[in-house]
Amino acid sequence: MDNHNAAAALVLDAVLSVQDRIRIAIEHLPHLSLDQFHLDESCPICLFSFQTILSQNQQFQDIAITKVPGCGHVFCRKDLCEWIRSQVLT
Repeated sequence: MDNHNAAAALVLDAVLSVQDRIRIAIEHLPHLSLDQFHLDESCPICLFSFQTILSQNQQFQDIAITKVPGCGHVFCRKDLCEWIRSQVLT
């Protein structure tokens, strides 16, 4: 990151509320396509297989599988978003 981008990031951190930071973090979580994860693996939060999560929730468009940037851990998006939001209170 160059100095200009680092300075801009510091300004945004100073201006954004915690809720705004959480919203932005959640908005930037990717929606993985089926070839980007294994259906037989499970979400480490709810412990359901991704196959089960997707098959039981076909009617909901916000159900998706996501990956945490950096570490690459894979979760169902709903559970990860709830976990991220809950960390503000702890």
